[in-house]
Amino acid sequence: MFDLSLSSSAGLLARLALTAWLLGAAYSDIRTGRIPNWLTLPVMLAAGVYGMVVARHWVIIPIWVVIFLLWELNFMMAGDAKLLMALFALFPTVEFALVLTVGGLIELIPLLILRYRRQPVMTTLWSATLRVQNRAFLPTRDELVRDGRRLAWVFALPAVAYVWFFW
Repeated sequence: MFDLSLSSSAGLLARLALTAWLLGAAYSDIRTGRIPNWLTLPVMLAAGVYGMVVARHWVIIPIWVVIFLLWELNFMMAGDAKLLMALFALFPTVEFALVLTVGGLIELIPLLILRYRRQPVMTTLWSATLRVQNRAFLPTRDELVRDGRRLAWVFALPAVAYVWFFW
């Protein structure tokens, strides 16, 4: 249909538009703690419908279910879930999932080390023990709102790398 290689004008424009969209979502999340629906839902809808109806990428459905469950179980904020759903609708491939996972780990491991470097190991273990004793295996919505981090950039940066180097 379209030549989306990096050497074509359409490919370059598509990459620039996706990069601007991802950086806009990350900036909005960092600045306000929200990713607006008008930024994520149209991409989710258009890419999801195209992916499932035209390209027959039915793998989008179970991926969306898993992301929805992660949001419902309070492991991520709604904006992050919508952004991930839109990204997987755009790129429903194992290669994208791998780039997203490796990129996210490269970004998050140093942040976790910085966050917990001064906290004694026994304190962390004690907190985990108390959660198990109280049967509080999953975070609550209040904990997510109180302690959740603005991490759309963790998804956006590897996605930008994927768009420019692998797509």
